[in-house]
Amino acid sequence: MYEIERKYLLKPAVLKFLKKTPHQCQKLTQFYTKVTPDLSVRYRRVGKRYYKTVKKGRGGIREEYEKKISGKKYLKNIPKRIGYVIGKKRCLFHEDGLEYGVDIYKAPFEGLLVLEVEFSDKKAYEDFVLPPRIASVVEREVTEDEVYKNKNLALFGLPSEEEHATDRLMQKLRQLKKETFRYRKAILGGGSDEDLHQFRVSLRTAVSLLASCRFMCDENGCGYFKKSLKEIISVTNRKRDLDVMKRGLASFRKDVKSADMQKSFELLHETIDKEIAREERYIRAYLQSSRFGKIMNDYKAFIKGGHRQHETFYARYSVVPVCDYVIFSHFMKIKKRIGKIKAKDDDVPQLHKLRIDFKKMRYLLENFHELYDDREIKKLVKSVKKLQKVLGRFHDGYQQRLIFETLLRQQQDKGVVFFLENILLPQLHTAQHKEIVSVTKRVKKFLETEAIYRKIFIPASNEKT
Repeated sequence: MYEIERKYLLKPAVLKFLKKTPHQCQKLTQFYTKVTPDLSVRYRRVGKRYYKTVKKGRGGIREEYEKKISGKKYLKNIPKRIGYVIGKKRCLFHEDGLEYGVDIYKAPFEGLLVLEVEFSDKKAYEDFVLPPRIASVVEREVTEDEVYKNKNLALFGLPSEEEHATDRLMQKLRQLKKETFRYRKAILGGGSDEDLHQFRVSLRTAVSLLASCRFMCDENGCGYFKKSLKEIISVTNRKRDLDVMKRGLASFRKDVKSADMQKSFELLHETIDKEIAREERYIRAYLQSSRFGKIMNDYKAFIKGGHRQHETFYARYSVVPVCDYVIFSHFMKIKKRIGKIKAKDDDVPQLHKLRIDFKKMRYLLENFHELYDDREIKKLVKSVKKLQKVLGRFHDGYQQRLIFETLLRQQQDKGVVFFLENILLPQLHTAQHKEIVSVTKRVKKFLETEAIYRKIFIPASNEKT
């Protein structure tokens, strides 16, 4: 079934209009449990009647599936609510054979007045012209303006005349760009491994913010620069993995007993050092290349003001509700991913994705902490850091194993082969299997924090549900 309707913003004069027009009013209370750009799941109470409605699509013509439900089922879904509870009074009147509904919204949407009129078919929708009497109290049509869809009002509130969410995002990205160039300068001057690490962190944080907020710009904006910055990070990945491998190798020094084994150990160490030196030359060359320069010049123009031409309607909302939505949505993504992990399996792909998810959560909390109670956010960051560290250790062990297995296939020195096959790889393999159960148990405990995330990032309701 399709819902075919037009929607209009109204002038305050509509309240006087209603006094002169026969009408009937009813109280509506509704909330949402799922919202995407093309889908919404809504629960609504009308008097003592309850409904669940699923809508698909955008604009004035959308698929709609509605069914009556029990009050018990309505109440059961309240804890799953995302965004505001919307309360409004709907006043219905008839004109020229059509039924019109005037929605008078309650706090936090006080002052919002919207007219809806539904049609039986597409032709009636396309041919419709507002009667002059009604047109006199209409400010403008908003049928195609997603800002005024109830699902978006629930998530983000009314459009902001003050700071937009994209303003704060670009401010953060400009700060990160400065850090990227500061650590680039240090690397080109022969800097330390820590300089490379911080260079990667500044880029990874920017990529994470662009990915998490990608709905606020089109694919030629946030999406494009997310891919471009990931290209720069990829240039440094092998050097990072080799550094981890070198540290891992050092931890096995105590297992080297004989002189022959010591010789093989040093040969392996020397092989890794050569690889690291080669990667360092490659990174320095790239950081001075025209390709790096073009990416960063284009990116600088984007975050300095060029983003405006790529913004979607979401950019019109204020920063707090957008951050609420982004952070809580990311929590639910992590929750879903944790549910897919099986403790008895060496589920490396899912754990790797989960590690990235926790890293993104940390970046979101750290970069937008000033919008919330700092003490609460610090607790969440501490919890996320612990999990990120555990998952990072597991991932590093797995990466070491892969690289050492590659070295094993390439090695001709019998002593090195023996050391890899009989000491290093078996110990790494054993450690991985011991860690996997511990890791999965710890990440599942994270789900116990859902109530805290809901308290901070889901707005309290002024309306009785």
